[in-house]
Formats: sequence, structure tokens, C-alpha cells
Amino acid sequence: MQEQTIDRYPRSIAAPPSAPAVTPLVSQLNTFAHGQVWPPHAHAQAHLMYTVNGVLEVSTEEGVWYVPPKQAIWIPPGVEHQARANGEATLQVIMIDLPRELPSPQSATRMSATRMVLISPLLRELLRCLRRGGNTYGEADLGRHVRALMLAELVFLEESALHLPALADRRLRTIQTSLHADPANDTALATWAQQLHLCSRSLARLFLKETGTSFSTWRQHTRLMLALPRLAAGEPVTRVALDLGYASPSAFTRMFRRVLGVSPSEYLDAQG
Repeated sequence: MQEQTIDRYPRSIAAPPSAPAVTPLVSQLNTFAHGQVWPPHAHAQAHLMYTVNGVLEVSTEEGVWYVPPKQAIWIPPGVEHQARANGEATLQVIMIDLPRELPSPQSATRMSATRMVLISPLLRELLRCLRRGGNTYGEADLGRHVRALMLAELVFLEESALHLPALADRRLRTIQTSLHADPANDTALATWAQQLHLCSRSLARLFLKETGTSFSTWRQHTRLMLALPRLAAGEPVTRVALDLGYASPSAFTRMFRRVLGVSPSEYLDAQG
């Protein structure tokens, strides 16, 4: 299917210092067709992008995130990113103005990093509250209280492992390209090391340095991320499992459950 571009935002909307203050809190709920794409752009406000259903693929210079149902990605102000809807995707986007001074160094550090977060019960209810209430809240009591609670909760939310960091080393990118072209590729680390004129230990250290995980864990996560958009688009679990190199759908489901805690069907059963 040909990709469709959503040309909703300019490449950068960072406001000059003299510009009037933006609305402190805006909530938008929209449904997008499979394959629709947001071109690279940035926002003056922080964005919390919550996937009600479908899978959202978000790319920045730091890497790629796949945001499945009931999870969200936090994008700080000024971070250029692009996104793609996999499957029909319903997104709730919260545009939120950050206070000039955050309450702690920990808050400042976490609010300045792009990260995918696991939605807590409190944040889920706040999102539902915003969906019931409209779009723009300004400084009305509801908007002010919800914004304060959301900012406080976002600092402490657990992060999801569904992130593929950008690889700087060209040798690691060679492996990445091969795995994306053939997700069932089961070449051992020692074989890759030989092909790339490295010793196995050096290649293992490179993976740990750039991804924070072992080669086998990185490959497993890569396969999982490649599976999510296909599952969201409605492809059968059996076909996806076999294409990824698993001997059976049950083997794929066991891996899926081990990493994410639920089965593929449970994971993509999106009720916001």
C-alpha cells in the first residue's frame, strides 16, 4: 500500500522568544489509516502520543520506537521526529507546555529525554478525562489540575524496552540491515565477527556499548519490533512467526509473552 503523508505540521514550529505563550494543555484524538506518515518535524511544546489502537512507529536521531496500544511516547520540545501509522491507528496526542522550572534535577533529566512509557492507572484515567472534556484547556481549573498531575506522574513512569537505539558503528549497521531484510537470519555472533574481521569479544562489547544489551537480546527485540507493525496490520500470527524464523507460532508467542508479559493477541487488543 502506498504511504500517505500527513502534512499537518511544518518542519519546525519553535516559537521566537517574543511570541505569545502557547496554550498550556491541548488534547487531540484522531484516527489515521495504515501507512500514513508524518514527515520530519518538531514542536514548541512537549508531546505525549498515546496509542489507543494500532501501532505508531516514531523515529528520531536517537533511534526508533514502536508504540503499541495502551502505551505512549514522550517527545520533549524541539526534538525532530517522524512517525508512521501501522494498522489503522487511533492516537490521543497531548500537547503540554512545560513549566519554566521543573521541581527537581530528576524531573528535568527525564522530561528532556524521548522515551516510551508504560501508562499507569492514574495517567490512563487522566487521558480518559481529557477525551471526555474536549480539546483545549488553557488555564481553566480542569486543565491546570490535569496538567500538574500528568507532569508529576510522567517523571516516575516505568519505561518500555521497545526501543531500537540508532547504531553508530557501520559494522553493527551491516548486521542490522541484514536482519531487517531477513528477520529469520540466525547467523551466530562468532560468524558475524569473522565476516566483519573482528573477534567475538570485540563485537559483543560493541553491541553492549551501543545498545546496552547483548547481541542475542538485541536481535530478539529487533524481531519483536518488526513483528508489531505486521500484527497491527492484521497479518496472521502464524505467518509473522514463521517469517521471523520461529519454528512455530507457539514458540513466537512464548517469546512475546516472556518479553512483554502478554500474548500477541492480548497485546494488540486495544481498548483505550
